[in-house]
Amino acid sequence: MTMSREQLDAARKLFTMGDITWLLHPKQLELYNWLNEEGRDLAVICTSRQIGKSFMMLAYAINYCLQHPKQTVLYLAPTMTQLEKIILPRLNTIMQWLPDGLLPQTREARRWLFDNGSIFRLDGVGRNRGVAVRGDSIALAIIDEARDITHLQELIGAVIAPMLTTTDGKLIIISSAPDSPAHAFTDIFIRQAVARGDFFSLTYQDNPMLSSKRLTYLTEVLYPGGHSNATFRREYMADYTVTDYEKRVVREWNQVANDRFFESYAGPAGPVRAYIGLDSGWSDPAAVITGWWDATAGALVIDDEWMERHKNTAQIGRQIVLMEEKLMAKLPKGSPEPLRIMDVDPTLMHDLHSLYNLKFEPVFKVNSSIAMMNRLRISIAEGKVKIAKHCPQLRFQLETGVFNAKHSDYVRTEKTGHLDLVESLKGVVLNCRFNEVLHSGNIAPLGPNQMRLSRTFGIPGSFKQGVLQRPT
Repeated sequence: MTMSREQLDAARKLFTMGDITWLLHPKQLELYNWLNEEGRDLAVICTSRQIGKSFMMLAYAINYCLQHPKQTVLYLAPTMTQLEKIILPRLNTIMQWLPDGLLPQTREARRWLFDNGSIFRLDGVGRNRGVAVRGDSIALAIIDEARDITHLQELIGAVIAPMLTTTDGKLIIISSAPDSPAHAFTDIFIRQAVARGDFFSLTYQDNPMLSSKRLTYLTEVLYPGGHSNATFRREYMADYTVTDYEKRVVREWNQVANDRFFESYAGPAGPVRAYIGLDSGWSDPAAVITGWWDATAGALVIDDEWMERHKNTAQIGRQIVLMEEKLMAKLPKGSPEPLRIMDVDPTLMHDLHSLYNLKFEPVFKVNSSIAMMNRLRISIAEGKVKIAKHCPQLRFQLETGVFNAKHSDYVRTEKTGHLDLVESLKGVVLNCRFNEVLHSGNIAPLGPNQMRLSRTFGIPGSFKQGVLQRPT
């Protein structure tokens, strides 16, 4: 913003009076007044891209320091790179409008000390999961672009909230919409803020800097379909319920098509092979799924799920026993013992077998993790995997699970963990005996350790019938 000498003097005088409203466009001014309402101690804001959120919040933070002596304000960005490339240039612009008497006395290590004793701190939370941020008691904390902080709930609960305790301070969380609604910004903080009445949204329609010409280009060229384009909805309409399609781990998942299967499926008509899938890790939740392969329906039906954090071997074992008993009671008589599948963990395998008589086989590995995930994606695309409505967590993970920016790993969230239920499903799909037919009308069923090599059935009793005797 270029100002004449007279305009700059007027701006400095307004800053001296604690007035920053001249900086704001109408919707930002509405947000400014909303933030200052009595009792607004935890404010959550979801905005369109390029609407000036960082500039406004920096001005708000500096003005707070000037109007509240001997208070500390903490402004957080996801990384030091974002701090240096985005936040600092905007902060320098704001500092140029301050009169000499209001400029900070000193600046060191991203800390500015004002004459009235207030301190303004800038920091990034990428280092050591935000532990380095710990320190002062603070009166105001602003977390910018929260969508890029994967450990947001932990950061706020374990680091920021204690720093606000003795000051009865205010916390502002502001961001554009995350890539997945499973992110804590959406699933926890927006959801709770909406219920409390502490949520504010800014969309492209609130942006006076967006011209009609540019909007036409966005909706017709860059994001064809406009309001029906998922990326446009997320980036410009601040729609936090949309998952980034390009980053989805399982793009082939279609809930409508999946549920259509259950409209006519009444369950297996005869014996079927049951499956138990387990994914367990040190830092991630334990996840178990159960289901069966019904060859006559051409579907691996997932019927139950369980996912919990901080569970030991005994708790996992007891849960599997209960789920297995429930599953086998639902299946027709004559259904053989389930196949239990988990990733290779010799110690856990041994303990589950010795303590609970649960024999697990390792997930069948192929040449890469991408190829293994592709097996699951292809099975879903071909309609071979069907997931019941009473498996909401697995369905949610399939709907919202996304890769990180490098597509090298899944994004961890507080709600979905490391997509542990999807990992359990992937293991079952990799080990599923898709050619095993235990009941097939007038064709002789197979024994517990047999499987058909194809659906072209030959003469009963001959080698040509394509039956393979699997080793026990």
